[in-house]
Amino acid sequence: MNLNINSSNQVNCIVNVTEQFGDTPSLDNGASVTVTITNRYGVLLAGESWPVALNNVVGVDGLYSKTFSPLVNLVEGERYRVVFNVTTSGGLLDECTHDAIAIKKEC
Repeated sequence: MNLNINSSNQVNCIVNVTEQFGDTPSLDNGASVTVTITNRYGVLLAGESWPVALNNVVGVDGLYSKTFSPLVNLVEGERYRVVFNVTTSGGLLDECTHDAIAIKKEC
Protein backbone atom coordinates (compact mmCIF):
# COMPACT_ATOMS: atom_id res chain seq x y z
CA MET A 1 0.00 0.00 0.00
CA ASN A 2 1.19 3.51 -0.77
CA LEU A 3 0.29 6.82 0.84
CA ASN A 4 0.42 9.38 -1.95
CA ILE A 5 1.69 12.86 -1.14
CA ASN A 6 1.04 15.58 -3.71
CA SER A 7 2.89 18.87 -4.16
CA SER A 8 0.76 20.55 -1.45
CA ASN A 9 1.66 17.74 0.98
CA GLN A 10 -1.92 16.48 0.96
CA VAL A 11 -2.22 12.77 1.61
CA ASN A 12 -4.82 10.60 -0.11
CA CYS A 13 -5.93 7.24 1.23
CA ILE A 14 -8.33 4.93 -0.65
CA VAL A 15 -9.99 1.65 0.36
CA ASN A 16 -12.54 -0.65 -1.33
CA VAL A 17 -15.35 -2.11 0.82
CA THR A 18 -17.33 -5.23 -0.02
CA GLU A 19 -19.92 -7.09 1.99
CA GLN A 20 -20.75 -10.77 1.63
CA PHE A 21 -24.41 -11.50 0.92
CA GLY A 22 -24.79 -15.28 0.67
CA ASP A 23 -22.12 -16.57 -1.68
CA THR A 24 -21.70 -13.29 -3.56
CA PRO A 25 -19.63 -10.32 -2.36
CA SER A 26 -21.02 -6.93 -3.34
CA LEU A 27 -19.53 -3.46 -3.19
CA ASP A 28 -20.86 -1.49 -0.21
CA ASN A 29 -21.65 2.22 -0.52
CA GLY A 30 -23.22 2.53 2.92
CA ALA A 31 -20.34 1.48 5.15
CA SER A 32 -18.77 3.50 7.93
CA VAL A 33 -15.00 3.59 7.37
CA THR A 34 -12.34 5.20 9.54
CA VAL A 35 -8.57 5.23 9.24
CA THR A 36 -5.72 5.80 11.67
CA ILE A 37 -2.12 6.33 10.54
CA THR A 38 0.89 5.84 12.81
CA ASN A 39 4.60 5.82 12.22
CA ARG A 40 6.40 2.49 12.27
CA TYR A 41 6.78 2.79 16.06
CA GLY A 42 3.01 3.10 16.59
CA VAL A 43 2.96 6.86 17.30
CA LEU A 44 -0.04 8.70 15.81
CA LEU A 45 0.89 11.24 13.16
CA ALA A 46 0.46 14.89 14.11
CA GLY A 47 -1.81 17.12 12.04
CA GLU A 48 -5.11 15.19 12.28
CA SER A 49 -7.51 14.06 15.00
CA TRP A 50 -7.49 10.27 14.63
CA PRO A 51 -9.41 8.23 13.63
CA VAL A 52 -10.57 10.05 10.49
CA ALA A 53 -13.76 9.11 8.61
CA LEU A 54 -13.40 8.25 4.93
CA ASN A 55 -16.09 9.29 2.44
CA ASN A 56 -17.73 7.10 -0.18
CA VAL A 57 -16.58 8.27 -3.63
CA VAL A 58 -19.71 9.34 -5.52
CA GLY A 59 -20.28 7.23 -8.61
CA VAL A 60 -17.73 4.54 -7.66
CA ASP A 61 -19.30 1.62 -5.80
CA GLY A 62 -17.49 0.51 -2.66
CA LEU A 63 -14.67 3.08 -2.88
CA TYR A 64 -13.86 5.29 0.12
CA SER A 65 -11.33 8.08 0.14
CA LYS A 66 -9.98 10.92 2.27
CA THR A 67 -7.57 13.73 1.55
CA PHE A 68 -5.86 14.64 4.79
CA SER A 69 -4.72 17.98 6.09
CA PRO A 70 -1.45 19.32 4.67
CA LEU A 71 -0.33 19.45 8.34
CA VAL A 72 0.04 15.64 8.40
CA ASN A 73 3.80 15.31 8.25
CA LEU A 74 4.52 12.31 6.04
CA VAL A 75 8.10 11.87 4.91
CA GLU A 76 8.68 10.49 1.43
CA GLY A 77 10.14 6.98 1.61
CA GLU A 78 9.20 6.41 5.26
CA ARG A 79 7.06 3.45 6.35
CA TYR A 80 3.75 3.89 8.14
CA ARG A 81 1.01 1.69 9.58
CA VAL A 82 -2.51 2.31 8.26
CA VAL A 83 -5.44 0.82 10.18
CA PHE A 84 -8.92 0.77 8.63
CA ASN A 85 -11.99 0.11 10.79
CA VAL A 86 -15.09 -0.75 8.80
CA THR A 87 -18.71 -1.28 9.74
CA THR A 88 -20.55 -2.45 6.64
CA SER A 89 -24.11 -1.35 5.89
CA GLY A 90 -25.18 -4.83 7.06
CA GLY A 91 -23.50 -4.31 10.44
CA LEU A 92 -20.41 -6.49 9.92
CA LEU A 93 -17.28 -5.21 11.67
CA ASP A 94 -13.76 -5.51 10.30
CA GLU A 95 -10.34 -4.08 10.99
CA CYS A 96 -7.44 -4.36 8.62
CA THR A 97 -3.89 -3.13 9.02
CA HIS A 98 -1.53 -2.30 6.17
CA ASP A 99 2.10 -1.32 6.14
CA ALA A 100 2.49 1.63 3.77
CA ILE A 101 5.25 3.72 2.29
CA ALA A 102 4.89 7.43 1.53
CA ILE A 103 5.54 8.34 -2.08
CA LYS A 104 5.42 11.66 -3.96
CA LYS A 105 2.83 11.91 -6.71
CA GLU A 106 3.00 15.09 -8.73
CA CYS A 107 -0.31 15.91 -10.41
